[in-house]
Amino acid sequence: MKIINAVLMSAFLVTAVASGANALRITNSTDHILKVTAEKWQRRINPGDSAVFTPTNPPVLLHLEILNFYIPCEADTNDEVKVEGNQCYVNGEATGDSQVRM
Repeated sequence: MKIINAVLMSAFLVTAVASGANALRITNSTDHILKVTAEKWQRRINPGDSAVFTPTNPPVLLHLEILNFYIPCEADTNDEVKVEGNQCYVNGEATGDSQVRM
């Protein structure tokens, strides 16, 4: 029984570590709640918080909404996405132009 538990725990750890390897992190560096939509995944990220998303078909187009602005932003696996002001940064480079949302 101990051997089975050890094997199952090892398989779980390998799966958990491997799944995070192809994920992108989205950080909200604004003063407002950020709404993120990617594929069928949707999340609201509080100011100063981050969320991790694992795309099924990278690269993925992120739809970011904050206050009255909409920001399309494309990112790949293992990218760091940061939203600051009305701008999206992928790995430190500014990408995506914000648009006023009516």
